[in-house]
Amino acid sequence: MIACDEPSAPHILVTGGSGFIGRTLVKKLVARGTSVIVYDIVPFPDPEPINSRVKYLSGDIRDTRTLEMIFREFRIEGVIHLAAVSRVITAQNDPELCWDVNVNGTRSLLDAITTSPQKPWIIMGSSREVYGEPEILPVPESYGFHPINIYGEAKVAGERLVREYAETHGLNSVVLRFSNVYGARYDILDRVIPRFILKALQDETLEIHGGGQIFDFTHVDDTTHGILLTVAYLQKQMNSGSFDDFHILTGTPHSLQDVAAMIEMALNKPLNTVYTSLRNYDVVRFFGDPSKAYANLGFQASIPLEVGIQKAVELFQEEEI
Repeated sequence: MIACDEPSAPHILVTGGSGFIGRTLVKKLVARGTSVIVYDIVPFPDPEPINSRVKYLSGDIRDTRTLEMIFREFRIEGVIHLAAVSRVITAQNDPELCWDVNVNGTRSLLDAITTSPQKPWIIMGSSREVYGEPEILPVPESYGFHPINIYGEAKVAGERLVREYAETHGLNSVVLRFSNVYGARYDILDRVIPRFILKALQDETLEIHGGGQIFDFTHVDDTTHGILLTVAYLQKQMNSGSFDDFHILTGTPHSLQDVAAMIEMALNKPLNTVYTSLRNYDVVRFFGDPSKAYANLGFQASIPLEVGIQKAVELFQEEEI
């Protein structure tokens, strides 16, 4: 039995809620008065609970039995599925773990959802990596899957499972594809923007793999705003078994040199950079078309990269004080 003051109240289950996007999202859900269950293998990192509307449950996304217990004990109106091996390089180094967590874990979650009498909707967090190296830019959702690394392949398989369960079990489902999310002090420090900022703050040499890349960098506040709009979209769905997919990104490309220049401007000092060979599993060019998300969700990114980088630099500077 899982103890809870109000298990019959409607909850949103956030898998991977202790992660970078998850933590930001949970705080926004709570600010809106939503009761949230965070399910994560990693302890929720805030030293104090956000408030009484958040309950943290420790567990593995591959543990179907525990997930089924959550759906029995709580009234779950919807699931935001963010739990994953979330780094391309981590997936390359341990492809078996990536597949087990990102694909088998997604299947375990979907199997558990089908046992719920509430038939909750599900939002799955996916990635631009499903497109691989696209031949057209900006990339529409209809472009098709062409992954070039194990992370992208696992995300494709996860998306297909969500669509399959939507069709066979009547689950209302949306896949959201994110792109180079950044902007919180608890970001993964080896990702592009936090790594660039930390190297600059510590006056260390910055290594850039390749150097010709262009990407669609999206601030975490825009990303989580897109998720909240999707929640509202699904809460209005009357049909059973609907499925759709949307880009949650800016639609504006920037190079790694642009990022470095913006950090230099924010810090008012030059970065010491060196260029090394491009890794064979890295996508070189991507930016997406956000028009479908705008038309259906009302989503439009509002934080330009230079503003987001300035905010990120200030957050990391505060950490150093």
